[in-house]
Amino acid sequence: MLVKSKFVCELAVTNRSGAMEAETISKNGQSSKSQTSRVNILKYLAFVALAASIVFSSCKNDNDTDENSIQLLESISSNGVLNTNYEYDNQHRITKITSFHSDGITVTGTRTFTYSGDNISMSYVSVQYPQDNFTETYTKSDNKIIISISYWGNDVTSTIDIDTDGYPVKYVYDDDYETYTCTYNYQNDNRTKETIVGGVKSEVPSTRITSFVYDDKKSPFYFCKTPKWYLMRFLSSYYYNEIGIINNVKSIQDNKTTLFVLDYYDDSFLKQLKTNGIEEEIKTFSYKIVQ
Repeated sequence: MLVKSKFVCELAVTNRSGAMEAETISKNGQSSKSQTSRVNILKYLAFVALAASIVFSSCKNDNDTDENSIQLLESISSNGVLNTNYEYDNQHRITKITSFHSDGITVTGTRTFTYSGDNISMSYVSVQYPQDNFTETYTKSDNKIIISISYWGNDVTSTIDIDTDGYPVKYVYDDDYETYTCTYNYQNDNRTKETIVGGVKSEVPSTRITSFVYDDKKSPFYFCKTPKWYLMRFLSSYYYNEIGIINNVKSIQDNKTTLFVLDYYDDSFLKQLKTNGIEEEIKTFSYKIVQ
């Protein structure tokens, strides 16, 4: 995409106005000029007008594109401060996620992804607490994902069952201390219900049901090609439960109702998500245009 400065845009306007003034002088005060000169001026005007239209069309913010452009989420800011940054490979898969301190400058941790066929390896490195570093490997076998996690000297295995479209329908976690099962329901490829049953093994299992309502606009991860089963686990387990994979979450209902006020770029891509609650938070999404 072409990017032009305000100066270039204003210069195009100035040139066009100057050319129009020249034409007026030619008609009123320089009638002795030849027909050839007038024709040349008209050609010049047409050229400048065309150039100006091209410049104007490119004087846009990178996020001010039509709904057919392909955009990848590049960063998320919270209340105006950089929170998370995303990097991708040439297949539009996430390769690195960098998290920042509340100052928006200091890096607190990174998640790095490597892909091998249908399998994924993710390594987390904490800048502040190196003892919290861990590695996850995801191995796909038919419609099941085997997850192996190594952290704090322990090895834990869990599983994800996926449907024929690659969406997770069940996630099972079990270690020496706790166990739980999470099931997902979908409508129009959006997760509309999440049910979690389990808890500490020495206690009576609890059940938590969460429901989601969506808009009809593209979510920040709409064009991301990281497998859907991983994106769903990532969003629900680590970061932003309120961000969808296909469309954007308008409300979440669990033990309370959380409503979100949504704003968009060109009425297509999510620009801001404002949490309507006791502690209001505004998340702002910036994108990288790849087409």
